[in-house]
Amino acid sequence: MESHRKVSNIWKDIMMVEYRKPQIHATYVENAKIQVGNGNSILFTWLGNTSLSLKFPTLFNVVCFKEECLGDVLVRKAIFNEWNFVFRRNLFDWEKESQTELSNLLDSGVVPRDEGEDRLSWFGYNSNVFSVKSFYNLFRANPSNPDKTFELIWRNAAPHRVQCFGWLVYLGRVKTSEYLLRLGIVNKTARSDFQR
Repeated sequence: MESHRKVSNIWKDIMMVEYRKPQIHATYVENAKIQVGNGNSILFTWLGNTSLSLKFPTLFNVVCFKEECLGDVLVRKAIFNEWNFVFRRNLFDWEKESQTELSNLLDSGVVPRDEGEDRLSWFGYNSNVFSVKSFYNLFRANPSNPDKTFELIWRNAAPHRVQCFGWLVYLGRVKTSEYLLRLGIVNKTARSDFQR
């Protein structure tokens, strides 16, 4: 059965932060942790904050059920007393070494709880509940953070509409002359006319 998940535009924007602003993404990953409950809402490809599909790409390419939840894999382990993966072909010897490494990693890292739902814990605030404000305060408080864009855009005397416009420009949502030049819609001479 193939799953057709539709990802919202908001979530796509959040995921783009990893590529555009890696220091923001790193701050989030350091302070967020997946708490395993019944395993029904966590994809098996995630172990804590580690993507197993990136750590073991060859195994991920040949496994049959790529979007299986952790709960289903744990049920199979309880039945067979071992990590039972379904591959679409027999593994080569060097792939079996990766499978052994994966099994050892899972044995040492997965500690499921029998009760409760899976949840994401946020350690950037006392209540352990994520909020944009708590993340903003945590990110701002980090003295090693070189990005002062938030301060420049939101902490000034400009009207709110101008601040919002500046934020959209920062996110690359406004068709500035650099954006039009990159698409080939305008040439360099037209760009210099824009800047005058």
